[in-house]
Amino acid sequence: MSDHSRTLYNNMGLLLQNKKVTEIGTFGRLEWDAQGAKSSGLIEMWCIKATSGAPEFASSGLFYDVKSQQLSGSYTQCPPAAVQP
Repeated sequence: MSDHSRTLYNNMGLLLQNKKVTEIGTFGRLEWDAQGAKSSGLIEMWCIKATSGAPEFASSGLFYDVKSQQLSGSYTQCPPAAVQP
């Protein structure tokens, strides 16, 4: 069993017991409350371009802090035909 599978299994068990979950994500610490809602962490917004073949991803330059509910960064125009999530 991989580390990711093990922590996912453990964290799902904690959420089912109405306990908080904490993980380390790409940018740092991520937290979920007992109801399974993300309560803390930094989310990066991305552009996705899928004209043909494999999708291409690019940062939009924007970030969202879940706890403070604040946006930060500077928006960078997404490439043509990209869709912002």
